[in-house]
Amino acid sequence: MLIPAMKNYKQSSIQHANKKLRLLTGLCLLVSVPVLESCFLSDDTKETKSINNIKASSCAELNAEQQRKGDSLVALASAQQTDDMQFLFSEAEDWKEVKQRSPAQSLALYEKALTVAPGHCGALFGKAVAKAMMVTQDPELDKFVTKMDENNSGTLGKKGSLYLFKTPVNEAAPALLKFNAQLQQSDPATVREVQKLIETAILPRLDSAIASFEKVLENDRFFFDFYIDNDTVRINNAEIGPGLAGLKVARSFLVLIAAYDWEVAIDNRYDWFDTLENLKEDDFDHLSPGQLKSLDHLTSLFDVNSPFSKIRTGWQKRVEYIPSDLLSAVGDAQKGLRSAIDHSKNNDQDYRLYRVGNTEMDDVDTLLLADGIELLERSKKYLKGEVNIEYNKGRRHLKVNFAN
Repeated sequence: MLIPAMKNYKQSSIQHANKKLRLLTGLCLLVSVPVLESCFLSDDTKETKSINNIKASSCAELNAEQQRKGDSLVALASAQQTDDMQFLFSEAEDWKEVKQRSPAQSLALYEKALTVAPGHCGALFGKAVAKAMMVTQDPELDKFVTKMDENNSGTLGKKGSLYLFKTPVNEAAPALLKFNAQLQQSDPATVREVQKLIETAILPRLDSAIASFEKVLENDRFFFDFYIDNDTVRINNAEIGPGLAGLKVARSFLVLIAAYDWEVAIDNRYDWFDTLENLKEDDFDHLSPGQLKSLDHLTSLFDVNSPFSKIRTGWQKRVEYIPSDLLSAVGDAQKGLRSAIDHSKNNDQDYRLYRVGNTEMDDVDTLLLADGIELLERSKKYLKGEVNIEYNKGRRHLKVNFAN
């Protein structure tokens, strides 16, 4: 038993380690909020805009017949997808209603469009969105959300877990943390369950969406028009590039959460955190069985042979790919910013989400985007190999290598 040695520890040392592990566990659990939030939109206003129609350019060289058939199928798929999104984002009251509305029909139409018109940009773009929305049909997500709903009545009341997914992350994250802080409830969510959810439900769909958006980004002339309440909103590579970069950064973060052994639960429970949190100095002379078990568990996590914080089996290659994925993300973001500048130079900014230029009528200054491109270029060196970082007024140096 490791407990005798613990008597020499100060109470503050034990509680410090306990708080660090509690924070780490909370962060791992909280990752489910921004990930799952990608399936829903925040309802910030009572008035809901409706998407009436969608038009997209073609990425591949298609003949007239292919183009006609592809456009026709994409129009049908887009109409169905619009209905699905309207329902999920604005009308669904609970998780049961969400999972009953499957995006499979629009996904099948997009895939059929790609069969008759290979490389059709509208179909590629729509398919990427539909694939991401299909996460609502995943059985692992269903089990995870159902568990949250069964255990969170004291925290979220009748709102249920759907409240978390349709709430801005800055509000949803504290709510979920409060939910998981109730460690004595019967069956709390665990880090391992979050890791399984990421591995089986999130990453495969994220990989698929990224692959589709990469194909779209290859075409410099790509555009995608949404007609919203008689207003046209155009999406092109200026938006796709940074968006794709964000997805790749998110993927790298998710891989880190899923790839390492972060689990610290005892029998799928975290109430041992509370046991150590309430431990007093005098308690070491008459430790209860529960306190002994909690202290043994804490010290075992830091044993040299403990699997805690080590890479899990089968994840080594994905971890090693993270620097390359982040480098690719930097390139995507740069391409998007350059596209925005080019559209500004060519006076081609009709229907854009934001205008680039140097006048009071513009939303973003051209020089700001240029500085962003340069800053991203300088960031690449940190992902390619060893970098010498100076500190303490240049008297000390730290060598950092994120590529290994």
